[in-house]
Amino acid sequence: MRLPVRHSLLASTLLIAPGLCGTAHADEVPAPAADTIIVTAGLEQSSSATALALSVKETPQSVTIIDRKRIEDFAITNVNDLLEQAVGVNVERVETDRTYFSSRGFDVSNFQVDGIGLPLAWGIQFGDLDTALFENVEIVRGANAIMTGIGNPSATVNYVRKRPTDELKITGSAQVGTRDYWRVEGDANVPLTDTLAVRAIYAHEDRDGYLSYNHVNRDVYGAILRWQATPSLRATVGYTRQENDADGVLWGAIPLVYTDGARIDLKRPATTSADWTYWNTKDQSVFGELVYDFGGGWSATSIATYRRFQENAKLLYAYGYPDRETGEGVYGMAGIYPSDYKQYLGDVYVSGPFQLFGREHKLAFGVSVSKSDAKEYENFSEDTIVYPSPSEWGETGIPEPSYPGSYLAADYSDRLTRVYGAAHLSLTDRLKTVVGASAMWIKSTGFSYGADQARKDSKVSPYVGAVYDLTPNVSFYASYTDIYNPQVEVGIDGARLDPAKGTSLEGGIKSTWLDGKLYATAAVFKAKQKGLAEYAGYFDEDGCPVGVDGVACNGKAGGSY
Repeated sequence: MRLPVRHSLLASTLLIAPGLCGTAHADEVPAPAADTIIVTAGLEQSSSATALALSVKETPQSVTIIDRKRIEDFAITNVNDLLEQAVGVNVERVETDRTYFSSRGFDVSNFQVDGIGLPLAWGIQFGDLDTALFENVEIVRGANAIMTGIGNPSATVNYVRKRPTDELKITGSAQVGTRDYWRVEGDANVPLTDTLAVRAIYAHEDRDGYLSYNHVNRDVYGAILRWQATPSLRATVGYTRQENDADGVLWGAIPLVYTDGARIDLKRPATTSADWTYWNTKDQSVFGELVYDFGGGWSATSIATYRRFQENAKLLYAYGYPDRETGEGVYGMAGIYPSDYKQYLGDVYVSGPFQLFGREHKLAFGVSVSKSDAKEYENFSEDTIVYPSPSEWGETGIPEPSYPGSYLAADYSDRLTRVYGAAHLSLTDRLKTVVGASAMWIKSTGFSYGADQARKDSKVSPYVGAVYDLTPNVSFYASYTDIYNPQVEVGIDGARLDPAKGTSLEGGIKSTWLDGKLYATAAVFKAKQKGLAEYAGYFDEDGCPVGVDGVACNGKAGGSY
């Protein structure tokens, strides 16, 4: 028996990590400082959905913003806990160090930092992403044609990074808890001169899990320098790093029933892991940003980012069910999996107001280029591991097997080029519309665990939305966009399937009360997709496709997952 691909069909880049960055496009209004949060009727502005700085109430989609105050008030230290507080987002912790997110019935595949990313992955979070580096987190539910162009009609999660400010501010915190949990966090913002400011961030967290052997040690570093070179030109450079070391990690699920279907009475610390397993990650990013103010409300932002994500995991997978009388029947297999991912991202963005028919409108347009290179190695042990009785799981150690030597299991590259634009049109005092589009070109090469990753495709996705103010407190809104979702699944010929395509409609009501302190909204939505991958079988170790009927291409009987 061979376990399916370790990354659960993850055949693209990992995205959800500190430092995968670009511009949040908050600089399209040049008057405020980069760190300023603009508030309109008590609602923060966001450009995550439309590329335009609009309040949540003005945006014709469902948007949730979890700001820094809420993060600190609830002592939220990782993104998994944060997204559990986001409306309409489901967090599924399938193992100790692997988490999936979903919204509106689809996997969330778009994760960005400061509005820029390479949304080609499946959205799997490895380890815990720390919140120390972020000012706030913006969640746009539904398809996001303008700012991503690619992905499921689920949600886009945008992490907005902390930036230097003009005031001296030094904060720190410490936490202690059960299972030897402790955490320290520091954030120092220091104006060095009238034009130069620096911000340094550090966090350390150490804890044991409730499962035997499980322990996590995490360090987070951030250093950002801002220079106001001239009244019109601002430069920012930064470096971020997170190291997440986890021991005694789970890979797969713990069997819950005996062979006769009776429930196993497991102890709380019971685990099918071992003290020699680990899943360590290192995420580093360097970025540079230039913002130029042309005057009259127009500004241009350009940013370049290099990000490297490295992981090294030694994992143990348990399969089978124990016999109630003997406790035998559960076996394990292990492997060592070092991986190295590199990303290069660039974005140029221009925005500002314009006059037409006696009214003021907003315009934004930009170009982004992204490239990702990935190498994944596998050192899979051929030894069969025999587990003791369930009463001994987590108490009796599992001997570590031998490993024959690593090989390159995946080597692939993804490229994404986008040209996008949007306009916010003030048709009347009550009716505002947003129109825009994103043109995309994608190209992938290489292989991943025997599957050819080659693909080349392009698409133009339109976007149109409208907001009508029924009263000063109540607004109706509606929006339409295309769905364009490149897929990692392959057909019987071993080639990637064509992207799934479709449409997404959303409509609803938004309202503000108590001088903007209370915000209430309701929405209905409908998404259609065609060409979506459907399970039809798998490939055996010889590369022969096995159909759902269990018959392989050579006519021999096979199994199915």
